[in-house]
Amino acid sequence: MPTVVVPVVVSTVSFWLGKKADEYHSHQWTVNVRHPDGKSMAKLVEHVVFQLHPSFPDPERKVSEEPFELTETGWGEFHIGVTLHFHPESGIQPAKIQHPLKLYPEGGENAQTNHKKYVIKEKYEEIVVVGATEAALKMCEEAFQEDAPASVVQEHFGKFSEEEQLKKLQEARLKVTYYTREIQKQLDSLMPPVKQEVKGK
Repeated sequence: MPTVVVPVVVSTVSFWLGKKADEYHSHQWTVNVRHPDGKSMAKLVEHVVFQLHPSFPDPERKVSEEPFELTETGWGEFHIGVTLHFHPESGIQPAKIQHPLKLYPEGGENAQTNHKKYVIKEKYEEIVVVGATEAALKMCEEAFQEDAPASVVQEHFGKFSEEEQLKKLQEARLKVTYYTREIQKQLDSLMPPVKQEVKGK
């Protein structure tokens, strides 16, 4: 069964407004969806819909051209709904992603002292399409060839690669294995040995 994997990175980059901040507008932030290598997704992705917090005017925002991003101001952190809509002829259903908006550095509001410093939150995702159509396969082959238009926060983006993601997964698995063994040792030390008695007839 043909399978298509579409790699994407969702990012939020935020800046404290410093002296320009007020009660309801303490930060300016940008949410962005892109290919990990900075390649254009326009031949495959028709538009992206960002679902903001209900307190924003028109919280459902549609972006129909690259860069797939929007910039806003606000004061609170929340999860942004990101829906990628593919060109209809691809036959690929919309893909939904939830991404947290992070405004404050580690340490919370008290750690925010420099309006020139930024806070970034990025996540690598893979959209897996099982049973892809011939049209989808062809469109994926033709996509990701040209560079995408630059983002307003592009200089702050991290670098992502398949090798790096595999490395992170392997490191995570090793940690899970280690902690599982440690917990099992602790459990074994808390449980007294079971004595078995053999009774003769």
